[in-house]
Amino acid sequence: YSLDGIAYPEVTPKQKVTPKDVASSTSPYSWTVPSGAIGETVYFKVYRVLDPPVNIASTTPLKIYNLTLNALPAILRVGNNQDVVWVKTGSFLTPSAELKVLVASDGVNFTSEITNPVARPTGSSFTWNSIPDSYRSDIVKVRVEWQGSTNIKVDSPTIAIKPKVDLTAPDGGGPYNAAAALSVNFTHTGRVTDTFKILY
Repeated sequence: YSLDGIAYPEVTPKQKVTPKDVASSTSPYSWTVPSGAIGETVYFKVYRVLDPPVNIASTTPLKIYNLTLNALPAILRVGNNQDVVWVKTGSFLTPSAELKVLVASDGVNFTSEITNPVARPTGSSFTWNSIPDSYRSDIVKVRVEWQGSTNIKVDSPTIAIKPKVDLTAPDGGGPYNAAAALSVNFTHTGRVTDTFKILY
């Protein structure tokens, strides 16, 4: 491949399909795109290994983009805020600069958009405010999807969304009377059916 349609170097990192002597019967060839082949003007050339002048090159450049997602915490807490951060390689400007963030509570069906459809992010991050209890699951995945071409997307590894609990009292202090009952107070964000164990 080439990034200018002129030079097709075979250098390190190799700018070629590997292995280069692909039998004609294997067309189409499944190519894992290397980082060096990401850009706005990617061209391909196919040539006969034993006779390089026998070749054909693409005349129209391809646009190859990449989208990666920064790691999320293994556990998110109901009611908390969470930044979803991604990295774009490519312009990501046309036909749309918007990105959609979706959540699959079952880890499979990304039917819930958590971004605002009328004001989706165009940069490299989105803050998920006050995570709802309705997304609670141990097999959650988050997806970032470019709206300029929805086949360009990235999914997070499996994470969990769990209820949140905060100890309000006692939190240090004292001294306390060992002969008297000690009141332990906490707040939680979740469901009325949630139960908790108090340990010391």
